[in-house]
Amino acid sequence: MPSGVYEDPFHPDAPFRTIMIGKDGLESRVKAPSKSAVFFKYKCKLSDISRVAILPLGDRCAVRMMLYKMEYDGPAFPFALTRTTNIGDVADAIENGFYDMWNPAFLHYNPDAGRIYHSKWSGLSFAHEVEETDDPTSDIFAVHERMRVRYTARSQRFWYALRHCDTLREPREGCQFVRET
Repeated sequence: MPSGVYEDPFHPDAPFRTIMIGKDGLESRVKAPSKSAVFFKYKCKLSDISRVAILPLGDRCAVRMMLYKMEYDGPAFPFALTRTTNIGDVADAIENGFYDMWNPAFLHYNPDAGRIYHSKWSGLSFAHEVEETDDPTSDIFAVHERMRVRYTARSQRFWYALRHCDTLREPREGCQFVRET
């Protein structure tokens, strides 16, 4: 489909029935009822609307869960499912392109807490990366590899959203930043 904004003409007020398609593909979340088909009609160019990005900067998983309950969750970003107790760690991770976020040299599993802790950014930890089939105390390689894949994709989404949004909302503190054009 060509770049632009498309709406469901039969259910325009239904949530997530607007599609935004950019030059790189789908840019918005869309919900279609199960076992159904949805018709979308071209509305306008992307440049005719204001695009808002919601980029959680951590704190606790509660922000991601709140967005999920409100049905505003979409693809995960780097801090979506982390605990970040130090905003300076968040700023440093962003400034350094996130790479060390999934660097195995800085990741250490604590079996008592059931979490992976970061040693470079001591305020950063992960609770949702170890799966039931993993045995991180004897072999953490699978967890590190899964984190590398997940967090590489999450960081790419972060930078893409940041470059293409008109307004940035950060739900950690309820702040709003407006990107200068």
